[in-house]
Amino acid sequence: MLNFQQEQILTNLLKTKSLKYSEAKPDGMEKDLYNYHLGYLQEKGYIEKVEGEYFLTDIGKKYVQQLDFKGKSKEYFKASVIAVSERNVNGKVEILMQKRLRHPYYGDYGYGISGKILPGEKIEDAASRKLKEETNLEGTFKFVGVIRKIRFDKDNNLIEDTLYHICLSSDVKGELLKTSEAGEHEWVSVEVLKDKMKGNITSGETDKILLDRIFKEKDYSNFYFTEELHLTSF
Repeated sequence: MLNFQQEQILTNLLKTKSLKYSEAKPDGMEKDLYNYHLGYLQEKGYIEKVEGEYFLTDIGKKYVQQLDFKGKSKEYFKASVIAVSERNVNGKVEILMQKRLRHPYYGDYGYGISGKILPGEKIEDAASRKLKEETNLEGTFKFVGVIRKIRFDKDNNLIEDTLYHICLSSDVKGELLKTSEAGEHEWVSVEVLKDKMKGNITSGETDKILLDRIFKEKDYSNFYFTEELHLTSF
């Protein structure tokens, strides 16, 4: 476990691809202390310096999964929700797409807003909360199924094992927040989303099956999928 100052540095790197020396420095931290902790994180393999820029390594990306946006460590049971939102524009269905702006899987395109389910929180309420927090939109959600995503790195080390509870809303309203700390948001057709997802770090065939089931076949009966992927990078 890293100390608070080291987690502050990692938190600054959590929400960007890379930072320069001065940009990675936490506010109020003395230079000598900063240099010490920065060197420690490099020595232990959490960050690396490439051409004057600091990046999270694979070890660092694994570690920041237990940090929130404020850098606080939290122990989570790996149960999450994906809030999928659709709307009808002139007879055509559009889905709310998010481009991820945090590690791991920085830059991936997703078919919903994801996040942890809080203890005691209903799944549908978690979907509504995450949608509001990250996009400023409000909607009523219904549970449609579960996908268990198991991710390994190139050395077969476990990166992630999470149960994602898929919830769907067709009545979202409000003014869309196009960019938040979590990602960039845009209404697109399902086909555009599928095309964007081809370049993802972590998308697999199950995601396409899920999208076809909901938006092409209009099958809202509960489902359970398991998907294992081995990633060359994340």
